[in-house]
Amino acid sequence: MNQVVSVNPTPRQFAESLVACLAPLMDELYEVFMAQLAADLYVFQIPGDESGAAGFMETWIRTLRE
Repeated sequence: MNQVVSVNPTPRQFAESLVACLAPLMDELYEVFMAQLAADLYVFQIPGDESGAAGFMETWIRTLRE
């Protein structure tokens, strides 16, 4: 991380470098999630919750914050 900061002195340049480093990981994560969704359309839903995937994400984000 120190090398990235020393090479990229501005916050914008640092953010661009960080995005470039994380892009492959995010692409792989997307592929995993899409495969899970293809296998089970209800994988990202809470049983009994009619709000569907949106409700799942709201609950997930709220849990992370807590």
